[in-house]
Amino acid sequence: MIQTKVCGITNISDALFSIKCGASALGFVFYKKSERYISYNDAFDVIKYLPPGTAKIGVYVNEDAKMVNDSSKKLNLDYVQLHGDESATFCKDINFPIIKAFRIKDDSFKSQVLKYNVSVFLFDTFTKKDYGGTGKIFNWELIKQGFQRPFIHSGGLNINNVLDAINVTNPDAIDISSGLEDYPGKKDHEKIFEFFKLIRNTSKKGDLWN
Repeated sequence: MIQTKVCGITNISDALFSIKCGASALGFVFYKKSERYISYNDAFDVIKYLPPGTAKIGVYVNEDAKMVNDSSKKLNLDYVQLHGDESATFCKDINFPIIKAFRIKDDSFKSQVLKYNVSVFLFDTFTKKDYGGTGKIFNWELIKQGFQRPFIHSGGLNINNVLDAINVTNPDAIDISSGLEDYPGKKDHEKIFEFFKLIRNTSKKGDLWN
């Protein structure tokens, strides 16, 4: 099955059920303006109960590099996801493997990705108001070509479109947040179960998290 990151985790129940159903990574949003924000202390209380092998990813938006490094070390994160306007130079100051998010509205992002020496790219939907979790999709044709890094397909994925998305873009992993929610910050376990049941027969390209 394709590797899947369930993002916007705020509680242990959603975390463990997502893993039970097939999630290989969980995302914790440390951006205070997000409806899915979780504090470092609350994230620690979730992470300490996660089974070995689960990739723990902290999502940061335009945060101070020292804060990113310090909190990631405290939480023993596997990846730092930079989901704001962080520059390629800023990324050099981060001491953890980086997932750099690019919010796509047209093909202008293609020249930007070439500047970043990071572990993984993540492609999400651009909006003026939000830095992610919008539930909106972008033009998938824009990411069909190859990139110099593995990439994660994000942005508005749900049970109705995820198989089409995988077939079009052939990503290394997928990222889903709002598509599995009852409301922002709380997952719907029935949606989680049905989602992973649907993608169970998809192909895994490799072990992205290790």
